[in-house]
Amino acid sequence: MSQDTHHYQRIAAIFREHESFIVSAHIRADGDAIAALCFVDSLLKRLGKTVLAVLHDTLPDQKYSFLESFHDIRPVSSVLCPSDAILVLLDTPTRERMGDVAEWLLPQTRIINIDHHVSNTGFGFIDIVDAAASSTSEMLMQFWDLFPDLMDEKMAEMLFTGICFDTGRFRFSNTTQSTFRIAGRLVEAGVRPEQITEAVFYQWSLIHARTIGRALNNLQVCKQGKVAVMLLDHEFFAQNPDGWKEVEGISDLGTSIAGIEIALFFKEIEPQRFKVSLRSADHWDVGRIASAFGGGGHVKAAGCEIRGEFDSALRRLLAEIDLAE
Repeated sequence: MSQDTHHYQRIAAIFREHESFIVSAHIRADGDAIAALCFVDSLLKRLGKTVLAVLHDTLPDQKYSFLESFHDIRPVSSVLCPSDAILVLLDTPTRERMGDVAEWLLPQTRIINIDHHVSNTGFGFIDIVDAAASSTSEMLMQFWDLFPDLMDEKMAEMLFTGICFDTGRFRFSNTTQSTFRIAGRLVEAGVRPEQITEAVFYQWSLIHARTIGRALNNLQVCKQGKVAVMLLDHEFFAQNPDGWKEVEGISDLGTSIAGIEIALFFKEIEPQRFKVSLRSADHWDVGRIASAFGGGGHVKAAGCEIRGEFDSALRRLLAEIDLAE
C-alpha cells in the first residue's frame, strides 16, 4: 500500500468518525478549487455530517452555480469557526493563500491538506500533495472508490468540472493517461462534457468580454517576439471591484499567439501592487521564475506578486526570464 493510499484511507476514516467539518480552498477560488470544495462538502453531507463551506471570497464565480453545494458556500466574514471542526483545505499550497480563513481558525483546528501544487508547504496534520495530478479534483477521485454508494451523476459533475478547468479542456500538458481514464469514468457515471465545457469556458458575461478586450488592447510583445505581456491597471479594478472574477482564462491568451513562449499577465490590484500570472507554451518552467518573487505554481502555469511601478516590475520579471534561459 502506498503512503498516499494510506492517507486517503485515514481521511476516509476521519470523515466517517468525526461529526463537524469546515471545507475551504484558496483565495480567488478558480474552477478546480470551487469544484473540489463542492465535492467534499457534498460527500460529507451525504455522510450525515455537519459541514460549513467557506471561502475568503465574498462571492464565488457564479458560472459554477450549477454544481451541487455551490449555494452553500459562505464568505468567511459571515460565520464563526466551530470549535470542534476539522478543516478540509483544498487546492491551497500555503496558509497565506487561505486569506482571511487562516485568521478565522481556532488554535486547535486541525487541517487536512489536499493539493496538487508542487509549491505546497505541507502545513496540515495530514498532507496529500500530488504534483503529478492534473488538479485537486482528479486527486479526489480516490474518494469515489472509498465511498462508492454515495457517488452519482452530481458528484461526477463536480470532479469533471475541476479536471476540465485545470487542464484547459484537456489541452494542457498536465493532462495524462490517468486524467483521461478518470474523465472516462465520470462520463460513464452520467457527466455530459459538452454542458460543462459550455458553462465553464463559453458562457461569457458582457463585462468578461470587455475585460478580455481591455487586456488585449494593452498587449505588448518583447524578447524577440517570445514574451507576451498584458496589463489590467488599478483604474480597471477601481471601476470594477469584483474585476478579479472576470480575468479567468486571460492568462492563457498570450500563449495562443504564434511564436510566444511565455505570457505574463499583470493585474494591478492596488497602486503599484501587481498579481502576475505566468504561462508557458514551450520548455520554460514558469513556476521556477515565479518562485524568485515569492510565488509558485506549476511548470506551465504559475503566479507571483510584485510591487513597484509597472515598467520596473516588468523589467525585473524579464531579467529573471533571462537568467532562466
